[in-house]
Formats: sequence, structure tokens, C-alpha cells
Amino acid sequence: MNTSLNEALKKYFGFDQFLDGQLQAVTNVMAGKDVCVVMPTGAGKSVCYQLPALLKPGYTIVISPLIALMKDQVESLNNKGIPAVYVNSSISGPEQIANVNKVINGEAKLLYVSPERLRTKSFRATIAANPPDALIVDEAHCISQWGHDFRPDYTRVGEFCELFKIPQVGAFTATATPLVRDDIKVQLRREEMDIMVTGFTRPNLSFSVVDCPGSKRMQALRKILADKKPTLIYCSSRKNVDEIANSFSIRSYHAGMSDKDRESAQNYFIEDECPVMVATNAFGMGIDRADIRRVIHFNFPGSIEAYYQEAGRAGRDGELSDCTILYNYGDKYIHDFLIELNNPGEQMVREAWSYIRQQALLSQSPRLEISQSQIVENVSAAKAEQQISGALKILEKNGYIGRGYRQENKGQLSIIGDLSQVYEEHLNTRTQRAVFLTRVIYSLKNELIEGIDVTYRELEQISGLNTDQVKRVLRALDGQQINWATPFSGRSITVVSNDAEIDIDFTDLQSKTKLDYDKLDKVIDYTQTRRCRQDFMISYFGQDRDNYRCQTCDICTSSKHSSASVRQASESERKIVTTILKATENHDGYIGKIKLAQILSGSKSKQIFDSKLNYSPYYNALPYLDQTEVIECLDNLDRAGYIGRSSGKYPTVQLEDKGRAALQGKGIVMEFKEKPAKSKKESSGPLFSKKKEESSSDAPTAPLKKDLLASLSEPEKELDSGLYDRLRSLRNEIAQKLEMQPFMVFNNISLKEMATEKPTCQGDFKKIKGVGGIKVHQFGELFIAAIKEFSE
Repeated sequence: MNTSLNEALKKYFGFDQFLDGQLQAVTNVMAGKDVCVVMPTGAGKSVCYQLPALLKPGYTIVISPLIALMKDQVESLNNKGIPAVYVNSSISGPEQIANVNKVINGEAKLLYVSPERLRTKSFRATIAANPPDALIVDEAHCISQWGHDFRPDYTRVGEFCELFKIPQVGAFTATATPLVRDDIKVQLRREEMDIMVTGFTRPNLSFSVVDCPGSKRMQALRKILADKKPTLIYCSSRKNVDEIANSFSIRSYHAGMSDKDRESAQNYFIEDECPVMVATNAFGMGIDRADIRRVIHFNFPGSIEAYYQEAGRAGRDGELSDCTILYNYGDKYIHDFLIELNNPGEQMVREAWSYIRQQALLSQSPRLEISQSQIVENVSAAKAEQQISGALKILEKNGYIGRGYRQENKGQLSIIGDLSQVYEEHLNTRTQRAVFLTRVIYSLKNELIEGIDVTYRELEQISGLNTDQVKRVLRALDGQQINWATPFSGRSITVVSNDAEIDIDFTDLQSKTKLDYDKLDKVIDYTQTRRCRQDFMISYFGQDRDNYRCQTCDICTSSKHSSASVRQASESERKIVTTILKATENHDGYIGKIKLAQILSGSKSKQIFDSKLNYSPYYNALPYLDQTEVIECLDNLDRAGYIGRSSGKYPTVQLEDKGRAALQGKGIVMEFKEKPAKSKKESSGPLFSKKKEESSSDAPTAPLKKDLLASLSEPEKELDSGLYDRLRSLRNEIAQKLEMQPFMVFNNISLKEMATEKPTCQGDFKKIKGVGGIKVHQFGELFIAAIKEFSE
């Protein structure tokens, strides 16, 4: 069996041998088993269902989430001579029918469709008459409400498989935790499905985290990019993408660009010998480039699932490649905001339903063409369209509304002038406009006099032109030989319930929000871990590789952790440890590590204030440590056995017996990390990572700077970001009035130093870098006044 499978692998895909985990997955699929295979990006999971589909009788349906992804996969298969087709809105009606016929006639073994296709009557009729041998769900995490890319239409796949008695179902994903895997089985109604978690070890990938406090990220990125190699840089916002693209003169990709520019960027990345691309995470799905040598995350992602999927695009050819996070704790606040947007509260969902139902009653039609921006304006709790999108998903999942698709929206078309005359004028001309007019008039006839409601798809089918050609012709002819009212550009909403009030259990939604925050905490744990980074991630996904060591990540290869010493804590170290242990005891068993770190460091985050944790007796108890440093302390105490974390879905920090003994006055002995002494400017770093000065005396006569904790109690001044923003606004206002470039007033470096040092007299103001005597005379009074006002 294995010999024949290896021969087939070579014949169809050109590979000499299977990768880690592939053979077992292929064997299980060949045996007709229902399987859920979790295998990371780059580990070859597609082959695990494509090869069996080619070898088994009949055909296989593959549910794929994105048109671009299925198009790339089918084209890649066709280039290998493998018979595969897809049916989606990017091709005309006749092409769709032709592709389905290829499957029915045995000319294609793989049929790729979106989950939405399972709804359509014509597709269901085809399946009933020509049942598939198997159905595969690609990107199966989309099925689970606990997955990072949940889509309501995926939840209907299980019902479809049950209704049409699909004999074998497979689920494949690069990112699914145990919770998500269990939910996939429930949603697919195949609870006996075999689970396979494999391939997460990627020995050729070198994972690392570079600590970039303040504004050091651009500097770190510049240093990395000095070594030219195919590179993909991920950012969390379009603004960051544009800033990096402009600063480094590299190509960019994000959803705000035109279709033409995005396609050009994609082609560049695929075709260029040594591409360097900066993009949001909208880029990468289906990009078939194996020699990406470096994936850099300028902003850390919101979950380990997302990170491993995106980082896994590096080194798919098996050659050594780098995966780097430029870590700045400030990114957490971006993710906090996004979690809030993606998890609308109960009030927002109720308000959205009330408004939608009211609009349906006013229009006397259950089908509404209203945009999300329109709903935002009428829902007081909503801040952004993304929240409304989340609310609509919830209403759809619970059966209150149905969502249409843009391709189903109808515009109105009518002909200007006499139909027969227009027809005769263009009958013998072969331009796209002439073809469109003659075929539309021939098909629709007198309905074009008053005007007819019609979709772009229907016009494609009538004219034989593709979508872009139809749209181009309509724009060119509008107002001259036709009148064309364009279709609604969004997704329509159909009200399917008569209930005035919704009856939804919001418990799951609250759990989902908490889970998203916990996933974010796990990413921060990853950046701070002293375990092998790959071991951390493969454990997260549930692959059993006890104490795995990749020998390539920064933890495995760095000597900076080798200078650990187990010793008794100094007096000042003991004070900090005691504070942390007391705080742990006070909050024992009901908050996680990140929240405890936020409390101790005095975080101003919305979460802390909403939870009233700012009233904790230990709030801001360690003001001279930032959250990252407190997390480092907690990790060290965890390793030493003074604290622990509860088991279960949402682990909380708890005090261990060893920690209680320490609070009763017993000595604190643990591992302290040492590293070479740095300059004062560089000296801020995690507790227990600092180098004590040569004198180790704890006596009061020793200089304060000689002691680890004393140096922490006199922290360097920090940039006041609020003041910096105020000074930057003032600088820009002055520049606009004087009609000069802002940097000619003061550059950002000068403003940052002002926001750190906060000079309140001309003597101190002169000491700021970039401030000369002339500028003190020109602008000093204004900026000093702004600093005083802000400080007060």
C-alpha cells in the first residue's frame, strides 16, 4: 500500500516522499475514515485529501473559504495535469455549468466550491443526482464559533452532509486548538471523527522575538532588511503598512488598495526574484511561493493560531528561514480594541435587530438593502461597522435574518430609443458593446422598454461577456443607449423572524470574548517564554512532543540564558517577590497572569477599569516595573514553584504551598538570570534579567545604583505619549500657518524628547536635541506653554 501511495505521490505531485504526518493522513482518508487533520501551513495538508481523491472512485467536493484560494489551488492542480475545477461567482453561468458537467462525466476528480454554494437549489439538485464520494472542508476552523475566522455559512455543512448522506467527511485546517477541534466534530455531526494533529514541528524555521520598546521597531526592521532575501512583513493596520512601504521604498498590499494595485502587488511577490512585501494579514492565503526566507511581524498577532499560520508561509521549500516578531507591548491595546469590535455586546445585537425589523415593517418587504454604515448610525451602542458585522453574524446564526450576496443584487436596465433600430444598428458589429446590446435585446425584448431588474451574473449569461467586460460596457453605454441603475453594493438582509424581541443565549458570546482575550494573553506568553518557541506552539496545538527542542529558535541557540544562577534573593528582590506573592494570594484563582501584571504595574487599560480591578489593594503596587517586566517576574516564580496556574480552558494564577511558605518568612531561593551590564539608557529590562553591579552588598551603605531593585525604583523618564500627540498637533498647526514642512518646525525626535523631559523654561528647552537659539525665540514660548498646560 505504502509503495503504491509513494508512486502516486511521485506521479501526480512530483515528490519523492511524504512529509511528517502526511502518509498516515492519506492512509486514513484512503480507508474511508472521517478525519479532522490539523497540520500547519507549509506541512502539505492539501496533498492529504487531493491524492486520495485522485485514487478513489467518484469525485470529491472541497469546501474552500475564498475565491482566490480555490482559484490558485485549482490552477496549481491543473498545471500538474490533475483534473480539478471550481464553481464560484468569478466565472460565468455557462462556465459553471461546464465545470459541473466535467465532474458528472468523470473528467474532473475535485470540485471546489464555497460554503455558500451548498445553499443553492441547482447545486443541491446536482448533488442529489450525482452524489460525491467524499466532502472535504478546507480551513475547517471557520466552522467553529471558537475558531479565529468563524463564518455562519460553514455551520450548514454538517446539515448538508447529513441530508445528502455524504459517505465520508474530512476537515483540514492549519490552526485548531483542542476546543476548536471538538467543536468541528459537533458542527459536522461526525463526533466519531478521528483527530490527527501532526506536522507542527518545522525544524527549518528559526523563531525569534526582538524586544522593541518605544519607537525602536523601525530601527530593528531596518537592520533586519539590510540582509536582502525574499521577505514578507505583516502589520496590523493599513497605516503601518503604508508607513513602512514609504520608509523603505518597498511594495505593499492591503484591502484599501484598488483591485489593480493588489493584483500587481501579488504578481510582483510571486514573480520577483527577491521580493520584499509589507502587508496586512489579508495577504498570503493561497500564495504559492515556497522560498520565502523571512516572515516578520511588525505588530504581534492576536492569537497563536494566526501567528503560526502566517509565520508558516516561510521556508515551505524546507530551507532555513526566519520568523520574527518585533515585540512592543503597546500592540496589545490595538488587539483589545479589535476584540471589542469583533464581539458586540447584547445591547448592540438587540438594537441592531430592532432597527432592522423596523425597516422591514416600514418598507413592507422582508428583504432590505441597507449598508452596515447606515445601521451604525442608528444603533447607539455601535462605534464601527465591524461591530455591526459581528451583530449580523449573531442574528444570522440564530435564525433571525438571512444574508444575501452581492452577486445576487439586481440593478435596473432599460434601452433608450427604439429596440429594433438599436438591434439592427449593432447586429453586424463585433465590439463588446454591440455584442452586449444585440444579445440583451434578443433575450429580454420588450421588458427593456419599461426596465427590468437584473443581476450582473444574468447579464453575463445573456451576453457571454465576463464580469469586468459587462461592467465596462454598462458604464460606457449608460445615458447614451441604455439607462442603468447599479445594484446595491453590499449584502442584502432578509428578515426571517416575526419576533419583536430576540431570544438568544448570550453566554456563548461572553465566553467567546473571554476566549479571544485569553488567546491574546497566550501570544504575550509566547513572546516572554524561555521555553523553546516551537515547543511552546506545538504544545498549544496539542501535538504531543514531550520537551521538544527545535535547536533553531532564539531561546535554543542563545547563550544569554546560560548565565542563570540559583541563589537567595537580595533584600530588594525579596520585597518585589513578596509583593507579587501577596497580590497573587489576594486574587488567588480568579484572574490570569496578564491581568495580574496589569494590576501590579498600574495599567490604564479599559479591561482593568471595566472590571473594577483598579480598586485592588495591589493596583500600581510596582509602579517602577512595566507589564512586561512583571510578566517576566511571574514566569520566573512559576518556574520556581512559588505560583502556578489552574488547569482548564481559562487558566488563572494561584499561590502554591512554596509561595505561602515564602510569605511566612522562609527564604526565597530561585533562578536569577544575569546578563552583561549595560549603559544607563539601556538598563531597563525584565526583573531577574538585569546584571547587578560588581558589588553584591545588600547593606544600606552600598550605592543605590549597585542594587538590582534600587535601580528599578529610580526609572528613567518615559515618553508621555499624550503630551507627544499634543506637541505634534501644535507643530503641525504652526507648520500649516507658516506654509512650511512640519519637520522644519521640529522633527519627531525633538518632540519625543520634549514629551519625555517636559522642559518648562527656556534654559531647559534649549537643551532639547534639535532646538537652537532661533527656534527657542520662534517657538519656545508656545511649546513651553503647551507642556505646562498639559502637565497641569
